Amino acid sequence: MNGWTRVLKLAKGPHTPFIARSLLRLLWDGEQAVLFRERFYPSKISKKHQEALNAMAKEKAAALGVPLVSLDKKGLTHDRPLMALGGPAPFDYSDGWGGLNVGGKYTIVGARYIE
Repeated sequence: MNGWTRVLKLAKGPHTPFIARSLLRLLWDGEQAVLFRERFYPSKISKKHQEALNAMAKEKAAALGVPLVSLDKKGLTHDRPLMALGGPAPFDYSDGWGGLNVGGKYTIVGARYIE
């Protein structure tokens, strides 16, 4: 229900199970919108699949004109906390925040730019 969340997925075809996926969330850092890439599923995917998902995320960030960040352990630190401002859904689940959140408002700290 929350329009700021989208799925990136890799699959062999339109009607086949996904090989790998990640969620993108459009969040606010107090000054600008920021595209946040959640962790990869499954957590152990090939470097090739990680690069493909990151390439799709970079394209979306460029199209929106916003920075792309994640909680990956590499890249320059994004200094401001990322905020989900809530929406029509009664709850939201975010791995970046740490789980289920009632009300859909939460803050993610420690994001880094995806290079």
